[in-house]
Amino acid sequence: MSNGGSLSTRAELVARAYRKTDRGLEEVATRAHRLGHWLRCALIMVNGRRTGEELSTLIGESGRDTLRELVDLGLIEPVTTGDLLTTLPAQTWPPDEVPALFLPIELARRRALRWLAVQFGTQGGPLLRRISKADGPDQLHHALVLSERYVRRAQGEQRAEQFQRDVGLRPSTH
Repeated sequence: MSNGGSLSTRAELVARAYRKTDRGLEEVATRAHRLGHWLRCALIMVNGRRTGEELSTLIGESGRDTLRELVDLGLIEPVTTGDLLTTLPAQTWPPDEVPALFLPIELARRRALRWLAVQFGTQGGPLLRRISKADGPDQLHHALVLSERYVRRAQGEQRAEQFQRDVGLRPSTH
């Protein structure tokens, strides 16, 4: 964090999880600050577990700018490191230890696009775009991990594990 509570780098904005401040909670409950529709929708998505990267994916093209605006307005704040350790999903990897995909990259991409489209329809749009645009195995792997976290939150542990097997994040049991 830099002076005034605003984030110092774009990397910090993306890597940290965010939660609503008291002012943000007040806005959701009362609309006291009269946020525009899009900012209010973005504020509602902030839950204390989603990282800036995940929120940017859900929000769309203006995700990072929208998050910065919410931070600058004092409606959201980064989760502290101690809090983050208790809210991260169980399966995370350091960037230099990301496991390889267990399927060829284009097969993994096709399976993930089909899987998410069937499960989430238009709500999966941001994830589908991220997977489609992934350039290379590292970017695709990152997009698949973000998608797996979303599946885990939306549909539970068993569906997330099925997604992992179907798209090659873990070996198939066949």
